[in-house]
Order: sequence, then C-alpha cells, then structure tokens
Amino acid sequence: MMLTQRFWDRYAVAYSRMIGHWAPHQQMFKDVIAALDLRFGDQLLDAGCGAGDLEVAIVNSGQIVDIEAIDFSLGMLAGARKKCGRNQNLHLSWADLDNRLAYSDQTFNKVSCVQVLYSLPRPTFTLKEFHRVMRPGGTLVIVEPKPDFKGSAMFSAHLRAINSQKPGRRLLSYLRLIFFLPFLPIIIRCNREIEQTYRSFEPSDLLAPIKESGFTVAETCETLSRQDLLVKAVKRD
Repeated sequence: MMLTQRFWDRYAVAYSRMIGHWAPHQQMFKDVIAALDLRFGDQLLDAGCGAGDLEVAIVNSGQIVDIEAIDFSLGMLAGARKKCGRNQNLHLSWADLDNRLAYSDQTFNKVSCVQVLYSLPRPTFTLKEFHRVMRPGGTLVIVEPKPDFKGSAMFSAHLRAINSQKPGRRLLSYLRLIFFLPFLPIIIRCNREIEQTYRSFEPSDLLAPIKESGFTVAETCETLSRQDLLVKAVKRD
C-alpha cells in the first residue's frame, strides 16, 4: 500500500513548520551540501525537495547553483515556495518519481534525494532515472532512514543543541519550540503511519540498487543524529 498525495499534503502542514528549525535536520542538510561538493554554476536536481529546507540551507551557505526542485506533494511545494521566496536560481515543480523524469539525458551534474526512496514502489527505476539525467562525473547524494530509526534521539539532540546556546538565543529557541509543540503530535502520528506502510532500507539493501543503477559508491556515513544513512555515489561513464 502507498500513502496518497493527500496524506503527504496533510503531513506538509506540520513538516514545513518544524523540520527546518530542528538542529539535527539543519546538520543533516549541511552534511548533504558537503557531500554534494557544490560549486558555482552547478546544475542540481533535488528529487523530493519536501518543504524546501535543503534549498534554504544551500542559499544560506552562499553557494550559487541552479536548482531544479521537485516533489509529489503540492502541500510540500507550497511550503517550499513560501520558504524560498523568489530566487532566479531555483525552479520548483511537481513530479512523480515513479515515472520517467521530464528532463533530457545528462541535464544535471548533481542530484540529491533526501528521505524519499523508502516511499517509492520502484527505487531502482528511480535511481536509473537519476543516472540517465546525470552527466558523467556527476555526484548523487542519497539519505535514507535506518531500520532502527528513533525520533526520540533527534528530539534529545535538539534539546542538547538549544542548551549549548548563549542565554538570549537559548530563550528564543525554547520559545520557538513551545510554538511548534502543537504540531508535534501530527508529526508523530504521520511518522507512525509512514513506519506502518513502508520499510526502511538495510544498508546493503540501499547500496545494491544504487550500484545496479550504474553508480559507484564513494562514501557512506551516518547523519541526522545517527538515525539516517547518507550515501555519496558518482557516475563514472
């Protein structure tokens, strides 16, 4: 069974307000940017951009790259448009990653896909599409939740990050946390539904389709308070 676009649009209401402010997610997006090794003028496809938090992180990092950001959820895209505002280097559009991508061969030299593959019925097909639209020498960065994913670990890491801040900033962070608490039950309920519907990849099960799709795995590491696996791969030919 697959969760519907309506579910992801409902999830977006809370997701777009909370995720970008959580310290573990902010660090995860920094890890993704570092793995992508972005350079001026890169052409990046962010497949499953969600509420645009990676795009915001890229802009805040000072990198000037052309970003094609796509997502299945209109609610997520609405949140991304609100966060990102007008940016001449960013184009947001709807796409279904279980279908052929609407781009020519070798369009991009960087592709990111963060916490998306687990929800797709044909991840190998999608990865082969990433390979098709990527130029030789390009970089793919995949992030996927580990099977033993624990949301409580992220919450604890966020609290530790707040407590390490200077007093004035710490107070603002706690006030922001109080503001977001009403959305937390929605996130928890939706995550439970996601866990009941999909199965997270074992590391070997994630690496196998990446290699089968023509990529060479260059690096793996943990991210998101060690709850997710980040894979960096390259297209050799």
